[in-house]
Amino acid sequence: MYIFKQEHYYADGAGYIEFRLKTIRASDKSTTKKRKRVSLKPRCSASVHSDTTEEKFSDEILEKVEWMKYHPPTKDNKVQHRQYFTDTYAYRRHTLLKTNPSITDMLNTYPRILDMPQLVNSEFEQLFPKKGSTFLSRWSPYFADRILHVARARNDALLNDILKQFKDGNKDLCAVIALLYMLPTTDYKKKGKSNISASRANALSYLIQFESTGCDVDAFAASKPAVYVQPMILALGNKLCPAEYFVLCDHCIIPANSTIVEAVDKLFKISYLFNVHFAKPLDVFFAFITVGIYDLPRDTTLRPSVSAMIAAISIMLLLMV
Repeated sequence: MYIFKQEHYYADGAGYIEFRLKTIRASDKSTTKKRKRVSLKPRCSASVHSDTTEEKFSDEILEKVEWMKYHPPTKDNKVQHRQYFTDTYAYRRHTLLKTNPSITDMLNTYPRILDMPQLVNSEFEQLFPKKGSTFLSRWSPYFADRILHVARARNDALLNDILKQFKDGNKDLCAVIALLYMLPTTDYKKKGKSNISASRANALSYLIQFESTGCDVDAFAASKPAVYVQPMILALGNKLCPAEYFVLCDHCIIPANSTIVEAVDKLFKISYLFNVHFAKPLDVFFAFITVGIYDLPRDTTLRPSVSAMIAAISIMLLLMV
């Protein structure tokens, strides 16, 4: 059984006033160092324009944001939480575009994302209507077997080793790793800055961190190496067939259910919810998922050689019976 210490706000008996004082201290720029946020070009839907002004949001919208923040979910109010989260969508996208908050800032304002992770799906559906179930419905029945078929056909020593390791393991996880290893990586070296290794093996560490069952997930998130800035997956259990998944966002934990398919889907959607880049070593991997599976537009242009490789794999997958 894993150790998961995360609790509802002010549920430790300290009371509302003490909680508010702690919140004020935490947001005080003079006492805390704000974590740098790596943002994307705007991913908001066309219904949320960049010239939206703060005055256009009614007091009712701001009151709903505050209500969600200070009312932990219960059996009786979950429907209200979901409705209020939907109602405050435009205000949330406006905040992301205008003030560029960190993930931690957003989670402090919308803590229900932590204990109601289904809200991630709700936001994605509003950004991209009818796309919310695309990855979940297509990966296992369509993509996984075809990706593994392509991997076997390559007869690459490294890919063969991965396939051998997962012979009796999790097919979906094996396909995710095989896809990551088959896609090309790009050189992100920049003069005067620390280099980020874009090797296939290293790229996997930016996607998933594996830990044994019983891992203190809160402690793991708190001590996560600084190089892992972007959201990533934490898998608990047997490395070939983990039993539980979480998404790490800054030093916070969002449950991602019990399969790698749900975890990758959650990670993908979280990047859009918080308007942040994928980790650079995973750029091509998520470009494939963005274009090849979700059929969404890319935020940036890849080099022609990389785009050609993504297209080639996509064509091979489509041609397979």
